[in-house]
Amino acid sequence: MLSKRSGEATRSRWAFLVAEAFLIVFSVLLALALDEWRQGVAEQRRVARVLETIHEELARNRAQIEDRLPYHENMRKATEQFVTDNIMAEENLLAFKRRPHPQDLGIQTNRGLNIAGNLRRVGWELAINSGALEHMEFETMLTLSRVYALQEEEEEQKRALLEQLNLLYRSYYRTGDFGGELQSFSTTLVDVVLQERALLAAYDRALKMTDGER
Repeated sequence: MLSKRSGEATRSRWAFLVAEAFLIVFSVLLALALDEWRQGVAEQRRVARVLETIHEELARNRAQIEDRLPYHENMRKATEQFVTDNIMAEENLLAFKRRPHPQDLGIQTNRGLNIAGNLRRVGWELAINSGALEHMEFETMLTLSRVYALQEEEEEQKRALLEQLNLLYRSYYRTGDFGGELQSFSTTLVDVVLQERALLAAYDRALKMTDGER
């Protein structure tokens, strides 16, 4: 009889120990799950804040490009028209019947090339440095990466256009291959216009995506 009671007591102790161990493990797992959940919520909020910053930044950048494009389009058409109407061959060099005035090339003297001001990329740098980029949807990350890469290319085109205008100006007033520089200026304008069109389309995709995920 004593042996039977002793066995029951042993089983009770083991049952208690098992139940206690289960509660301890369950509590630890629950605490880890809650901590992970809190971290996930914090990460989602951080991503949302970064996406909001990026959305506002890209909207401002888009407005800059949207303002530039019609002017550059008109400049491209005017320059190409001048080249077509006035080009002639002279000792295997490009030459023109007359030298163009700025308005012949569509350049408004009060506006220059209208490319002042850099496109901002603070939001992208914030996404990288804050770690938010790692927690974004892959498609969102890819879209944003592309639009900021296109921005960098547009900035390069902007510098090339300014350099080309400087060379054109120097060849206009001094010795140099004015015809070749004008042709290069015209070609660079075409590249600028194509780049700005591609950038506007990329902005539209990125803005639509970031607006939906904020």
